[in-house]
Amino acid sequence: MDSALWLLLLKSLDGLRLKLSVPRMPVMLRFDPT
Repeated sequence: MDSALWLLLLKSLDGLRLKLSVPRMPVMLRFDPT
């Protein structure tokens, strides 16, 4: 059950980092496992 939480955290961190680093990368967005 920790997998979901970990995934969410990772996604949030990745999203934030990507948004702060390069707000033009639809690759990660397309990799949405949900």
